[in-house]
Amino acid sequence: MTDRAVSEVIGFLLVFSIVIISVGLLYTVGFSGLADIQESELDRSGERAFHAMAVGFEDIQRDTGRARSVDLELSGRTIAVNRTPELRAGFSGSMHSANGAFIYGFGESTEIAYTGGAVIRDQGPNSQRISRAPRFRCTGDQAVVTLVHITSGSTTSAISSDGSVQVEATGPTPDRAVTVAQSTSDPLDIEFGDSGYETAWRQYFENHDEWSVSGTTATCSPSEAAFVRVVPVTIEYGSGG
Repeated sequence: MTDRAVSEVIGFLLVFSIVIISVGLLYTVGFSGLADIQESELDRSGERAFHAMAVGFEDIQRDTGRARSVDLELSGRTIAVNRTPELRAGFSGSMHSANGAFIYGFGESTEIAYTGGAVIRDQGPNSQRISRAPRFRCTGDQAVVTLVHITSGSTTSAISSDGSVQVEATGPTPDRAVTVAQSTSDPLDIEFGDSGYETAWRQYFENHDEWSVSGTTATCSPSEAAFVRVVPVTIEYGSGG
């Protein structure tokens, strides 16, 4: 074989190798980027669904409906009731607790949580934000805080599906009534240190000037009256659509 022929063969092999490597890189990077886009869209879809769900659940808080249901498209994700998170609200040390969080994408790097009546996007302890506010009102005259206490009524607190799952929320019952407390002299405190979403709650209260924040306690000091309501909500899973 002549030197020229050898050079042509070597050149062909080099070009062929470059093409194969380039295709491999494009395949790896392209599919990785596509997977990231898909995950991000699932997160956004779950967050939008939880916003719509929260609107329906507010009917339970207002006592204009005893139960509400919604179909959630999971696409392989997990929804779960976590009983650990706790918010406390009350006056002069007499506090009332609301536990629980209903979570979309449980165990994923991004979780969407419905807790205390708010929707929270959670990407880690230092990357949390409230994307839909709770039913808290603090003015110079009055303070009204409604917390949602979440429990699971299904045999399992978590469920996964490649399709959709029906979620039904049921409000107060005779043996699980709404807790109501009020004061005409004491400020209203909300303790969020055990909420599991301290960053999100702190940011929320600090962005609302009518609340003052000290440590993990937010305080509203109205001149006339303050009210606290804790509304029990039970989450159950159906078969979905």
